[in-house]
Amino acid sequence: MEPTQDNFLEELFCNCYHDLLSYAQTCLGNPNLAEDMVQDTFHEATNQVDSLLKHPYPDRWLIKTLKFKICNYTRTQSRHRKYLVECLDLTVIPSGESVEQLVMEKEEQPLFQRLRKVLEEEEVSFLVDATLKNYSHAQLAEKYGLTVWGSAKRLSRIREKLLTEFPEYRRRKK
Repeated sequence: MEPTQDNFLEELFCNCYHDLLSYAQTCLGNPNLAEDMVQDTFHEATNQVDSLLKHPYPDRWLIKTLKFKICNYTRTQSRHRKYLVECLDLTVIPSGESVEQLVMEKEEQPLFQRLRKVLEEEEVSFLVDATLKNYSHAQLAEKYGLTVWGSAKRLSRIREKLLTEFPEYRRRKK
């Protein structure tokens, strides 16, 4: 990276970081997840630094990118919860404290047994932590001894396994 690009990003980070973090925490209600989203936003800025240098309002670009990342994350989490809730045959999404008890009660359900055939024990635990307990990728990485990128990749692989086994839940293209 050129020195001008590096200086530009550093200045942008210093000027906007706390505002972006506050916004993300307000939207998500989870400081660890908010930190992940802001870091992803600055990662995107680093990848697109040339176009960002030409942008008339780089601070607005950052907030728009952060909003998109938050919306995308929320949409993905909602979809993952839906898959798991349907597999567990629930009518209400449980609170974080009751997740383990609920999973144990529902293990005899046919859909859950089908889920167990597709995923290994650790993958089920990972999925429950990511979707029902709403752990951030940083928290998942720490708990499972992965990198943040590794955590995101593992969740993506689990999702692909589920979509392969449960094609009826794949979104249909119009």
